[in-house]
Amino acid sequence: IMGAHNMNILCCAYAYVAENKKYDIVKVSGGSDRKLCVFDPNGKLLNSHIFAAPIISICALPTLKYLLIGTMCGSVFCTLLKEVDAGVEVDICDQPDIKKHSLNITCIRTSQCHKWLAVSSRDRTVHVYRLATKPPNFKLERTLNCADCPESIEFVSNVFGSTCLVVSILGNNYLQYFAVENTFSPFASDTPEKKMILEVGKIVHVNMNASDDDVVSFNVLDMAAAPMKLPLLAVATDKNRHIIFQTGTTEQVRNLYGHTATEYSRPKLVWHPTGKYILSTSDRPYGICIWSVCSGLLVSRLIGHSASIRGLAVNSANLEILSCSFDKTLRLWKLEDEHE
Repeated sequence: IMGAHNMNILCCAYAYVAENKKYDIVKVSGGSDRKLCVFDPNGKLLNSHIFAAPIISICALPTLKYLLIGTMCGSVFCTLLKEVDAGVEVDICDQPDIKKHSLNITCIRTSQCHKWLAVSSRDRTVHVYRLATKPPNFKLERTLNCADCPESIEFVSNVFGSTCLVVSILGNNYLQYFAVENTFSPFASDTPEKKMILEVGKIVHVNMNASDDDVVSFNVLDMAAAPMKLPLLAVATDKNRHIIFQTGTTEQVRNLYGHTATEYSRPKLVWHPTGKYILSTSDRPYGICIWSVCSGLLVSRLIGHSASIRGLAVNSANLEILSCSFDKTLRLWKLEDEHE
């Protein structure tokens, strides 16, 4: 998809259309040109909207059908895509409960149960919201203050008897697991499972180093929880290495190699909807690497972009992967149950 942006594209996503008749899921992208672009399933540009600052993060909320737009000015805009005769209309919804950050947004994530939302920023804070289908749709439950920039966040379920928000912090070899909701309620209070439950609002620090030392040898720049309720968390680092962790533990299930991350890279990764593969961006050469989770081996590369790839999004319904790049293009990749 070419010609929609005239500056670097920074993020992309699949989004939901309210009151849809023709379109259910559309493709969206945001860039340094401050433009949000909306495309139909075939890649035709339906509409665009200019925001006050470059768009750095996009997150779709399936139950509310809202699209959250995170910008470099620290604002998060709540938008609604409405189908009209001419295509799709972009409406900015007033949501005063979404708190503005003082610096760039780094990440916006929603939980797999669609009950929780988190926004992280370079101002060293993470806001955690409870979502509701009736107003107020966003209720600020907690603000986490970090020692440095929270580079990435991700929700995981069924760990420490809870739904947890995982936070990776620059210059820190620990992942922070923050319990937002308890999901396990044993009948007996003295069972081993009960002792493992993390109290809501509490944080567990999990060392990422297999040797359990405190050496900081890499930073985690992106995270993705496994689909199919698999207890796995994949992290993308800045050191030509990705790691798949057993959720909530130091155990490194797989170390993935074969891609490159330069000094200025912002690696992104996603899971194949089947949970069998990990897909990640790579620089020099620019492309998308595919690893088998079972073997840990690099099994394929998707080549096409001519500059750094800054965004990946997956459509589980039809096994599509959407990518965006500094070459000012978006590319759509069709995946089968087996890699191709």
